[in-house]
Amino acid sequence: MSATATATQTVAPISVAVREAALLTAFPEYEIRVAISKGSLPCHRLGKRFVILVDELQAWVSALPGIEQESTAPAG
Repeated sequence: MSATATATQTVAPISVAVREAALLTAFPEYEIRVAISKGSLPCHRLGKRFVILVDELQAWVSALPGIEQESTAPAG
């Protein structure tokens, strides 16, 4: 691969900030922060900043009541 091809590849993030977590989940930032303070959403502190692993964010959303996994099978 050339240097140009490598530079244009998209890499999915493995962690996000609170604001990014809110954007990804469509939850308000304060709900993300409440979940962190309650301990239901794991996070890691880097100085003054909280970082949430994307895998942990996905697991938290999946575990919420009323959240169902989207099916790819056609309704019938």
